Amino acid sequence: MGIEAAGIIRLPESAIPSHAPIRSYNAGNRALCAFVVVLMAVCFLPAGARAEDGKEYFKDGKSALDSGRCEEAVKKLSLAAQEFPLLGDYALLYLAEAYHNVGDRAKSLYAVRMLIKKYPESPLLRKARAKEIREAEESAAGDLPRLFDAYLKDYPGDEQMNFKYGLYLKQSGNEKQATDVFRRIYVKAGPMSDAAYRELAPAELSAGDLVDRALNLMKQYQFGKAELELRKALAMGVEKNRDEVLRNLGLAVFRQKEYREAAAIYQEIDDTYSRARSLYRAGDREGFESALKALVDKHDTRAANLLLAQASDKRRDGDAEGALKIYEEITSKYPLEQEDAMWGMGWTRFIAGQYKESGEVFSKLYAQYEDPKYLYWQARSKEALGEDAKDLYQALLQYDNNFYVALSASRGKVRAGGPVSAKTAEAAPASDKKFERVDALLSLGMTREAGGELQWITKRIDSPATLVAVAARFQKIGDFRHAISLAARMPYSEKMHRFWYPLAFRKEVEEASRKNGIDPMVALSVMREESRFDPDARSVAGARGLMQLMPRTAYRLDRKVNVGIGSESEINDVGTNIRLGVYYLKSLFDEFGSLPHVIAAYNAGETAVKRWWEKGNYRAVDEFIEDIPYPETRNYVKKVITSYYQYKKFSPSESASTASVFGTF
Repeated sequence: MGIEAAGIIRLPESAIPSHAPIRSYNAGNRALCAFVVVLMAVCFLPAGARAEDGKEYFKDGKSALDSGRCEEAVKKLSLAAQEFPLLGDYALLYLAEAYHNVGDRAKSLYAVRMLIKKYPESPLLRKARAKEIREAEESAAGDLPRLFDAYLKDYPGDEQMNFKYGLYLKQSGNEKQATDVFRRIYVKAGPMSDAAYRELAPAELSAGDLVDRALNLMKQYQFGKAELELRKALAMGVEKNRDEVLRNLGLAVFRQKEYREAAAIYQEIDDTYSRARSLYRAGDREGFESALKALVDKHDTRAANLLLAQASDKRRDGDAEGALKIYEEITSKYPLEQEDAMWGMGWTRFIAGQYKESGEVFSKLYAQYEDPKYLYWQARSKEALGEDAKDLYQALLQYDNNFYVALSASRGKVRAGGPVSAKTAEAAPASDKKFERVDALLSLGMTREAGGELQWITKRIDSPATLVAVAARFQKIGDFRHAISLAARMPYSEKMHRFWYPLAFRKEVEEASRKNGIDPMVALSVMREESRFDPDARSVAGARGLMQLMPRTAYRLDRKVNVGIGSESEINDVGTNIRLGVYYLKSLFDEFGSLPHVIAAYNAGETAVKRWWEKGNYRAVDEFIEDIPYPETRNYVKKVITSYYQYKKFSPSESASTASVFGTF
């Protein structure tokens, strides 16, 4: 039967990608090569097929591919490539995979190259080019060095492809070039570095390579591994920049909280500032003060940061006058630190009950820097004197979506308005052509692929309306992280409220919260600030999932909750992570009772929070929040409380304008 008799039209040779070499195939079978391309049916259909069938062909073909029925997939996806041009690049990519699975590398290669030729702006282009290299390599077709070079020029950060290229070079006898590739991968310290190291001989790594790798490890917060590499480099006899290598070693050790050892390293290179900082963390007051004096005598401006820490310690120890003296010294000698020093003076006087003086300092700070923090504490100082501070609290309302507005509302000092209306929150721009592919993928249940398309569109957002439409679709598919990221590009508003503060994983959150007797908005607020609702989130310290649970904590909690964690990866499961995290919050509420203390303990641990509260002797919870010694924990508590306040605004059953919003204080 001829091609025409089969109801198929011959593919013109102009349709074959110009960069796709055919010479590797039997030169005497060019007609067969053309037929192979035709057989892919990249642009063809059996006679009489209806255009509206294209989507069904695509759906059936993808289903067949996923189920391993690859011959059926070839037939359906060949038809889809013609009749469903909206997703023609997807049809070709899946067609290539179907051919690959049945062992026909030549046809798979042609399908990929047709995608590259016909859809040069496709978001699938990178995947297609990676598959092109795979098929060309396995079928011995094509100019692999050129394909590798072109791909890595466009995607230099693809470590897997770099590693694959290194293996190809090694197998081709280009040992020196392969070694250079593997060395670069190892030094980068990425996910393929261990595999690259196995391809190298120790002698092929210089001390400089180890130092560079250590610096990359430190960027990833892998300070233990960085320390090992730096010590190896020093043992090899680093000649160039030895002091700098030791300085980085000191930092790696410092970040592992080995402060005395870090101080000794810094002393070796006469880095007085870093040594003083290490001694301070080690609790060596005498050594710290000696090093600090040396810095001050040298007129080293970095001494100001250490003086601020020293003044704060004196205040916490009850020596207000000593603290004020240091702050005054900072304001006179270190103008760049004047704001922090003035804040320290105002805060010291407030804690000491000198409200008139603290109010004056906060008033000056706000006039100069317009930070709502200063306005709030000016109001608190005035209020403590028995004066009316209503005008100052009202002035805070200009700072929407701010911790100090939330704090003022929790104390009943401002009325920030009622809940966000559903009509306003649901408003979104109408769809347009740029979302046709996204909506088509969603209609086919291909959520992951739709997310990829949305990320592609995100790079080309040209208007606020498009941004809102993209955020709405991200939220629709449950990708709250990207929706929040997009919303943050615009000023906070009621229109964007549902993207900033989504009711993510609502069913799981409400079920776990109801079971443990806590407000689901607390759990949502913690999840928002911990992971931005990314179930796969993982911190450099190893915390996992939506509520960022450390594995040891998750296993400990599981003994109470009985979820049945079998492996660390299971901690990322949405339901498991939420159940464990909410139970942990409930146990902290049982211990502390107050939301700020619970949130602080969630971040820094129960022991630290107990110590801060007992030592501080605070008169009110806002004083405790503002005085948390760990900057990371202090900022975290403020963020979670701000989110909680905003979630209460979002809840139609509760008003954010009353003190009951923070009834758990």
